[in-house]
Amino acid sequence: MQRPTVAVGGFAQETNTFTGIPTTMADFEGRGGELVHGPDVVTDHRGVNSVMGGFIDDLETVHATILPTLHARACPGGPLTRSTYEAIRDDLLARLTELPHYDAILLALHGAMVAEGFDDPEGDLLTRVRAIAGARPVFVVLDLHANVSSTMVHAADLIVGYKTYPHVDMAECGRTASAALRRVLAGDATLHRAFVPLPMLLPSIRMRTIDEHGPYARLQRHAAELAGTEPDVLELGLYGGFPYADVPFHHAGVLVYHARSVERARALAHELAQRFWDARHAFLAELQSAEAAVERALQATEHPLVLADVADNPGSGGAGDTPGLLRLLVARDAPGTFVGILFDPESAERAFALGEGAEGAFALGGKVNPEHGRPVRVDARVERLSDGVFTVTGPMMRGKRERLGRSALLRVGNVLVAVSEGRASVNDPAMLTMLGLDVRDLRVLALKVKGHFRAAFDPLVAQVIEAEAPGASMTDFTRLTYHRRLVPAFPFEIDTPYPPAVATTADTGGSDT
Repeated sequence: MQRPTVAVGGFAQETNTFTGIPTTMADFEGRGGELVHGPDVVTDHRGVNSVMGGFIDDLETVHATILPTLHARACPGGPLTRSTYEAIRDDLLARLTELPHYDAILLALHGAMVAEGFDDPEGDLLTRVRAIAGARPVFVVLDLHANVSSTMVHAADLIVGYKTYPHVDMAECGRTASAALRRVLAGDATLHRAFVPLPMLLPSIRMRTIDEHGPYARLQRHAAELAGTEPDVLELGLYGGFPYADVPFHHAGVLVYHARSVERARALAHELAQRFWDARHAFLAELQSAEAAVERALQATEHPLVLADVADNPGSGGAGDTPGLLRLLVARDAPGTFVGILFDPESAERAFALGEGAEGAFALGGKVNPEHGRPVRVDARVERLSDGVFTVTGPMMRGKRERLGRSALLRVGNVLVAVSEGRASVNDPAMLTMLGLDVRDLRVLALKVKGHFRAAFDPLVAQVIEAEAPGASMTDFTRLTYHRRLVPAFPFEIDTPYPPAVATTADTGGSDT
């Protein structure tokens, strides 16, 4: 085949329906988001460890023609407003429709998006993309925390899922999808799929692949070994699901693509699904209370250390402003303590109005969901102001220029507190550098994080202590109030049966189990 012409695009957001913050167009266009069009998609992602960066790398290596449409990304949060979802969706669809001749489509999605009126936006989007693409292949990359639906599976020709958590393989997955697409376009492979949804929801805290002996790391290693022995395996996807999306099809699952045999795809899918199911209890975790975690952190002798506020992690859709750890640490007033970055536009605005070196009264945090704690009222000195622009230095999204919005570093006694107009997990040390801080100069860093931060921070800190303070992304999500969840599902119904009844479709275009 001649050098292919490939349309590329992306539209990603992970939705926590419990967070209390709607996701609007401003979250894509402004602080902490991304909405770029046309050639800017390539310019912004070339050389970046992102899925789009991987697409571009592979396609440029073989001198393919790249037709960029748009790339939209927002911080995890509440459901997209209907107008926001439909505006970005329709923009992407219009750009695909208007493109000249192309051979295939590559899309970077997430897989756990929810919008007003749409339980499965990715399924809706892919169905519409399929109508435009016709017989042309549509290949997709999803986050491993996706809630993969049958609609997504049927609408896409091939779906690749991340293999690592923290997600340090995003560009690699983009390259994998692009290379598989080229193989199909060259006539070197057909597509046979098997999809096994699993009736379980799992906390991501035990999905870290950097935990060598963790259950998910073991599963991914086994999947890699299987793929390594069979060159016709195009993809073995192990999806943990996203439990904070209250939709009827949130679940874990296994999705396999084989280049030659649907029977082999089914066999591999069922083997991996059984292993995944058998390991389900190993994913459950019980974390320390905020009080116990703070006491342990302040008594520790090895520093610096991270006190991870996992239940309010913006990367899981948490508000990023719960004040539980802040209140405890301000009361203890230990030197070398840092808390942040709090999503608090009101306090950031006040800090900028006061100016560096000024002092004033602040009500920190506790503004989004007061049931998770009221604001902490303090007198603080404005130590540093920043425009919130930084370039990622760690493995995740390395090289990407980000805009958090106006940010301020405050001093409350001995405690440093960072506030910002934007929401984001503190997954990269560059976010502290922009405030004039060096991780090595601190003792306790109480960060709004869960798992991704470890990719960059683990080499810099002596230990990590995980705390379960109130928040929308609590590890024990069975305490949340669901209205539309999958029933039965482990761990809600601890005796949920497996395997469920199976159904098989025709081999044409793939097979689903």
